[in-house]
Amino acid sequence: MNISLGRGTLYFTIAQVMFLASGYVIHAGLGRILGPASYGIFGVVIYLVTLPQNLLNTGIPLAASKYIAEDNSRAKAVMHKTTKLQLVSSLIVFWVYFLLAGAFSNLLKSPSLCNYIKISAFIIPVSAFYSLYTNFLNGFRWYDKQALVLIISSMTKVIGVFMLVLLGLRLYGAILGYLMGPLAGLAVGWYFLKGEGEKNKNRFKYKKIINFAIPVIVFSITINFLISADLFFVKGILMDNIQAGYYTAASMLSRVPFYIFSVLGSALFPAISRSTALRDIEQTQNYIINSMRYLLMFLIPTIVVFSATSNNLINLCYSLKYLPASTSLSILFLGFGFFTVFSIFANIITASGKPRIAMLAVLLLLPICIILNTILIPRYHLEGAALATTITSFLGSCITGGYVFIYFKVLINKVSLAKICGVSIVIYFMAILCGSASPLLLPLLYVMLLLVYFIMLFLIKELRREDLKTFKKIIYGQG
Repeated sequence: MNISLGRGTLYFTIAQVMFLASGYVIHAGLGRILGPASYGIFGVVIYLVTLPQNLLNTGIPLAASKYIAEDNSRAKAVMHKTTKLQLVSSLIVFWVYFLLAGAFSNLLKSPSLCNYIKISAFIIPVSAFYSLYTNFLNGFRWYDKQALVLIISSMTKVIGVFMLVLLGLRLYGAILGYLMGPLAGLAVGWYFLKGEGEKNKNRFKYKKIINFAIPVIVFSITINFLISADLFFVKGILMDNIQAGYYTAASMLSRVPFYIFSVLGSALFPAISRSTALRDIEQTQNYIINSMRYLLMFLIPTIVVFSATSNNLINLCYSLKYLPASTSLSILFLGFGFFTVFSIFANIITASGKPRIAMLAVLLLLPICIILNTILIPRYHLEGAALATTITSFLGSCITGGYVFIYFKVLINKVSLAKICGVSIVIYFMAILCGSASPLLLPLLYVMLLLVYFIMLFLIKELRREDLKTFKKIIYGQG
């Protein structure tokens, strides 16, 4: 693995762990403070506002990252043009979302959601500029500064949520607290980039940004709908806030591997953008095959261990009253594992200048997701929703992975994949055998199982001394 790419992935992983820790603290805390019914409403509102957020947080910001990464000399022009576009777009989206709050609440058959949805609308413009500034940093490949911004945002969000909830604002406070994180991150990002966008304002065309951004926006909206569709269908079909609360808990926990390992895409994006712009095919192929090997080396054992211990995990994180979600949680871990692979492949496709291909791939999954949820939830309830997500994400990883292989002639080393899967199966059964252990011992159990996993990989020569040297260089900042 390229050392700078590896170090960027390490920075983003640290930032993402902080993000996940903050998310766990918020969700677990609110789950206990508010109870399943109110927590279910909170989960629906937060997942709903992510749809317009991702309309703004991906298209224009990713275009900025791509074109800055390709050629830093035009960075100032790109920053100026994308800032103007983001301002106009965020104001339009804010008002549309705010005015449609009643329609959304009626669609979800819960009129009481209307005011909560309106309050959540104020998150949208702040989050839009927060995302834009973090992607400016990404385009310059200032991974350390970008990670710091992400960490500050996560920490501030936790403080904001609980401060407002404990002041007596309850659900309103929980939603408004989500505004404080991106506001703090935006302030720090602006400080790092102060003065960067003041010259050469007219050297870059709006059309180029828009042509790249539109398919990315469509992709982002669709994939975020796919990720959250199961919860919305659970709410709409079962019409039970308690069931929605259970599924919110399962969904939140199952996304942990996805959020941690999908950070590879953030480091890969500017690297692939630059190597493809320079037509350096060999470098691009090396990025893909080495990154996928390391991704699967860490992702697969994490998924199987979490899935095998889902009962104790949900008991540890949410308490015994959320235990009805354990089976769906076990299935969802597999589903979000496939979503991780799918998102990395789609990221590679987009970074190479083919955002329309990624858009078409995710649009193909949309009717599949809707049909599966409609059929499976009435029959299998929460487990049906989890199955719908898993099948959809599996198909998505096959479609995008197939395109990457056809276009770049590389994908995953078959021998490495076989060894990683084989050892992971052994670890899975070991985790099941230890399933009766106390939930409090889960962190220790995870460490022990992963240690055994890597020792086994080393013994079968899949984890090599060269890999250990690479990890050392990444961690200690060498190379």
